[in-house]
Amino acid sequence: MKTFFKIYFFLVLTTLSTLAQMPGKMHYQGVLNDQNGNPISGVRSMEFRLYDTLQTGTPLWSQGPQNEQINKGMFNVVLGPFPEEVDFSIPYYLELVVEGNILSPREPLSSAPYAMRSAKSDSAKHADRSDHANNSDHANNSEHSNHADVADSLADNSVTSPKIVDGTIQFIDIGQNSALTGQIIKWNGTAWVASDDNMATGGSVSQVNTGTGLTGGPVTTTGTISIAPNGVTTSLLADNSVNSMKISDGSIINSDLQYNSINIIPGKGLKGGGIVELGGAISFYSTADEIFFPLSGGRMEGPIWCEFPEPYITMGKGNFGHANLNPGPFAFVAGSNNRAWGKYSVVSGGGGPSIADSNSANGDFTTIGGGYQNRILLVNPTTGSTIGGGLKNTITNNASTIAGGISNSVEGYRCTIGGGDGNIGGNDNTHHSTIPGGLENRAIGDLSFAAGYRANANHIGSFVWADASTFSDLSHTLFYSERDNQFRIRANGGGRFDVNNNNWVNIYDDGSNLISTSIGARLTLGGVWTNTSDKNLKENFTPVDKKMILEKITSLPITIWNYKSESPSVKHIGPTAQDFYGLFGLGTDDKSISTIDPSGIALVAIQQLQEENNSLREEIDLLKKQVKQLMDFNNLSYENHSSKNSDKEFFVNK
Repeated sequence: MKTFFKIYFFLVLTTLSTLAQMPGKMHYQGVLNDQNGNPISGVRSMEFRLYDTLQTGTPLWSQGPQNEQINKGMFNVVLGPFPEEVDFSIPYYLELVVEGNILSPREPLSSAPYAMRSAKSDSAKHADRSDHANNSDHANNSEHSNHADVADSLADNSVTSPKIVDGTIQFIDIGQNSALTGQIIKWNGTAWVASDDNMATGGSVSQVNTGTGLTGGPVTTTGTISIAPNGVTTSLLADNSVNSMKISDGSIINSDLQYNSINIIPGKGLKGGGIVELGGAISFYSTADEIFFPLSGGRMEGPIWCEFPEPYITMGKGNFGHANLNPGPFAFVAGSNNRAWGKYSVVSGGGGPSIADSNSANGDFTTIGGGYQNRILLVNPTTGSTIGGGLKNTITNNASTIAGGISNSVEGYRCTIGGGDGNIGGNDNTHHSTIPGGLENRAIGDLSFAAGYRANANHIGSFVWADASTFSDLSHTLFYSERDNQFRIRANGGGRFDVNNNNWVNIYDDGSNLISTSIGARLTLGGVWTNTSDKNLKENFTPVDKKMILEKITSLPITIWNYKSESPSVKHIGPTAQDFYGLFGLGTDDKSISTIDPSGIALVAIQQLQEENNSLREEIDLLKKQVKQLMDFNNLSYENHSSKNSDKEFFVNK
């Protein structure tokens, strides 16, 4: 942490060079305080720099950093020697750096002290000293002689209070000033003088009499005066002089109170702490209408108390506000025209100017926080149900909740509606259904969930969420569950699932596809699943031994079978994953076969068959030529033979 210092320079002394020259060294003394103005004590790193400008510039001379001892802010340091070019013929400025912190502004140094020292060197006294320069004692005490020079240079009465460091004058510095033993310094109106400690001329009291409330007098020589028993009467007490500390705990009784009852004045009240014990009932009331407790108004009967160490308040029935009723045992009501019928029921506020606006808590342990025309009815046991607020909400079963909203109703038990408008949670037999909000949703199935717009979770454990789509046909607008434990969502804007920040699956009719993915695979609107096969997504291309692939195909078992999860009547044809993986080693495991690998193998086999077919065609063409040549040769031989044997008959099968 950077430390800020403040330094006061109060004395510059010329020093230690020969008297005939400008000083090679000088004494420098100052006071160093911290940022709070407190004198610093201890060792501090200090550096001294000499400039010929008040600001900026390059140092002409520097000394340190060096550790200096500081005592109650006071430090004294010898500076120098200085280079010859620093002849003090012009003003110089000294800059201090303390613990790395540059103190500003720079302190100006005048050449006056050196001029005085030079003048003294011409005097006989100093000339005598210079004659003794060869004396070792004088040489060793040269610094002391320099201090004497400075003391001689101070004019009489030149050191004023601002020049003296606070707290540095000691008893030894103060002269006797004609003071005698036992005397002190006193101000006589003009000056400080030595005087006796007691300026009185002496004497004695001849008699002390005792007044009202005192006993023991009169006293003429020695004795004791005391307060008489019951001597402090009302007339002797000043107004507002008796506070809580003067009153003995538990000593105030009923008769000490001004009234047998406490009136709460409109606009006033009780405040403070402690215990107030009063018998009977306490009524807080006001003739003014529409004024609520605790300022005034309404009525509360029963004990109100708080006794250490039990930090709670107990009370009887509470009825605050206007035209409220709380006939239920220990029921609490506030607001206007509200009703708390059930045992331990609570209506905290709300209601309105007429009985039609009332909130009504009919069940035991039921609560209505506020709003108006909210009802907890006794159609079924409604123990422990709650309506937080809102308008025209209704609960007719037990342990159910409507947090707020408008015209919501819960008919099931232990069901919840968070808010919204026109939602229905369950029927008489439904339990634990939930509607977080929305408009005109229904959660009729046990443990069902409905949200959005006109979502209907009619089956056990069903989850139905419907978007805000509307249709001319109401049957399309209403969105129903179809079976138990179904998760059904209507999202005409599509649905997208993002995973691992980079990959996604989008379910949306974009005109070409119904399902598309971030990796390129997709399901078209025609029902065709298309794999991604982008060359840019592939690597490690290796030539294929087509003949070997074709030979492996001939050894691959191909059978007809059905999946165990399907009906035996549903047949499929193909190899098993184990046989396929064993022969070709394609895919990730021996439990599945991708759609692309069998296609690739089939294409390789087709290419191999095509090559073999072409080779066979070439062989066949060659054989055809050879046959033709043989036939031509035979025909020629036959003709030649016929011409030679024309008189003979030959029979040739054609």
